[in-house]
Amino acid sequence: MGNPAGTSPSDELSIYLHIYPSHEWTVSMADIDQRNGYLIALPNPEIGDEHNVIFGWQGHYNESTPGREEFFEATSRPLMVSPLSSNHFGNWNNSFANAKLYVMRDEDIEHISIEYRVDIKEHHDSDTLLAAPAVQGAEGGVLHPGDADMEDLKVSGRHDGLELEDEGILCVRAFDRSNEPGTLLDEIFTWARADSDAVASRQLHFRLSRTWLLEQQGRWLEFRFQLVGNYYALGSQVTTTLVTKERVLPAPELARTENDSIKALALRDGAYLSIPETAALGGAIVMGCVSSPEGVSLYQTPLTCEENDEPSTTRHYWVPQGVLVPYIGRQLCWHYDVYDHDGIHISELLLLKITLPPENSMPAIQCPAASGNDWISLNTVRGDVFFELGRWPFMATGQLISLSASLQYIGAGSQPERRHHDILLDYKVNDSDIENGYVTGSLEQSELLKLNLGSHMTFSATVTYGEDSPPLMFKSVTLQLVP
Repeated sequence: MGNPAGTSPSDELSIYLHIYPSHEWTVSMADIDQRNGYLIALPNPEIGDEHNVIFGWQGHYNESTPGREEFFEATSRPLMVSPLSSNHFGNWNNSFANAKLYVMRDEDIEHISIEYRVDIKEHHDSDTLLAAPAVQGAEGGVLHPGDADMEDLKVSGRHDGLELEDEGILCVRAFDRSNEPGTLLDEIFTWARADSDAVASRQLHFRLSRTWLLEQQGRWLEFRFQLVGNYYALGSQVTTTLVTKERVLPAPELARTENDSIKALALRDGAYLSIPETAALGGAIVMGCVSSPEGVSLYQTPLTCEENDEPSTTRHYWVPQGVLVPYIGRQLCWHYDVYDHDGIHISELLLLKITLPPENSMPAIQCPAASGNDWISLNTVRGDVFFELGRWPFMATGQLISLSASLQYIGAGSQPERRHHDILLDYKVNDSDIENGYVTGSLEQSELLKLNLGSHMTFSATVTYGEDSPPLMFKSVTLQLVP
């Protein structure tokens, strides 16, 4: 690295020098204790790849006694940055330092900036700091870089006195969130110059790539900007956001499914779901879930996953039969929710309809008064005629039973009249019915006496497992009414 000392510049360069962190040309040692210091210059058309860029730093013991000037080569391009240790500030605490920039070709200085002075104190005037930068999309202090519509991140810094060609730098620091205080993992700078739109809106906009943001998942980000103009140099307050860690959460799997459905009889022992081994669950609390299509949670059961679990570990959760029965004949949403520092992550949904049991699995309507025959005799009936609906698949309290008859009544003249007659209408199954193993309904004797002798009576019944579920038919029975 060439040493600028003792050489003369051929031209003075119009360029701003940013001394970070500072505010109103003052460096606070309280700031330096918490963050790194830097000398920074924005890209300039007078500086090419053939040049070496060197920052000069010279502390002063007092107004008349300077210290030795130190030189630091810029470590990056096109944004020119050189770090300063805390000693470079601490050695001149309660005094000041000057900084300048040298542009060199070989051993000769082609350009040199004006000299910038910063006072170094324990604290600067924090009451005059600019407002913290606004981070687009950070709802509730949280960024979701995995969202499909998330593009490059825009961060805005506001200053009512912004003028054309004023410059800003944005410092973003990434911290590990697994310990306290967090470990600094990354620190980057980006920059912007004020154009007419920025002046009109009084905001300078910085951009960070989504690619970089995705690399910060699960980390805290700290945003702080500084502005420099012809007559000012201002720092801002700090914005802190959390970058969520997006997890790959494929839908759970359930055996014996077919065409987005599963037979009810396959769920006699409940549902045993598998979470695919590709799901990223390490270090999280996982809840196996079932929800209605309307999003109403029906069941949750916890699973605990350790940070060091093998990626190939397949986890399972069980949903009891009782949760599923009211939804026989309907579609359910099967999923699992993952709870971690970033909030709640919901897996992809497994949408399955539980199909009704087959009709041949349903019992037939029984009439004890028929004594196994296909007729009922009025001479042997001494009261109401009772019917029994025996235990059916998944019989449970709260289910709705309807029992009806198609009867032929004595009509006017010689014309009989067939009518529908309800015996049970939306009868709710209770505990006694469960204990007995059947539901009963009766046809009043007085109703029998209105019927044509020799006519046939057809009895039908349905069970509805739950609200909005389709009815399931019992096997009907037809009996003849004889004298």
